[in-house]
Amino acid sequence: GRIVIARKGVMRYYIQAHGEAAHAGARHQDGASAIAEIARLTLKFHGLTDYDRGITCNVGEIGGGTGVNVVADHAWIWVDVRVPDARATTEVEAFVAGLTAEEPGVTIEITGGLNRAAYETSPAVAALFDHARELADEIGFDLQGLKTGGGSDGNFTAPIAPTLDGLGVDGKGGHTLYEQLYVSSLEPRRDLMRRLLETLR
Repeated sequence: GRIVIARKGVMRYYIQAHGEAAHAGARHQDGASAIAEIARLTLKFHGLTDYDRGITCNVGEIGGGTGVNVVADHAWIWVDVRVPDARATTEVEAFVAGLTAEEPGVTIEITGGLNRAAYETSPAVAALFDHARELADEIGFDLQGLKTGGGSDGNFTAPIAPTLDGLGVDGKGGHTLYEQLYVSSLEPRRDLMRRLLETLR
């Protein structure tokens, strides 16, 4: 019984650290560890998470090195940041722009950026939701607005036109191997979509 009226913006970064390989036992001092730099960056990114403001950051993939006895000359991470609004987006962009390598002899390379801007509940979106809620009430269910951290194509359309998202059937297990729908939601959701098409101008 819920549809999406706001989504967080999505920011994605691929970060590489380039150092100098050396034998970890015999010539450790000649090396410059890319992994040490990536470890610091991982903690810095995770430090961006602020649940009160709705900002989350996740280093979801990490790799590097060539052997346990070799100072790593290359390491990398994939970073996912979710932001609730334009202000938070600007703050994260400034944070990333200010990153520099701390490990002597290591350089960092950052690519990526804003993937989807935040889809906020503008007055026009709120008005459209109120209309949909009235229609749902006529059909016989209480429609609720949902603000979610997941991104979608709605992030692209919301700045251009009032957008409601997640109008499909209810279910559980999104993006899993056991994803499923509630049969009981098929008719109400169909009827809501039909009434929206009949009444929107």
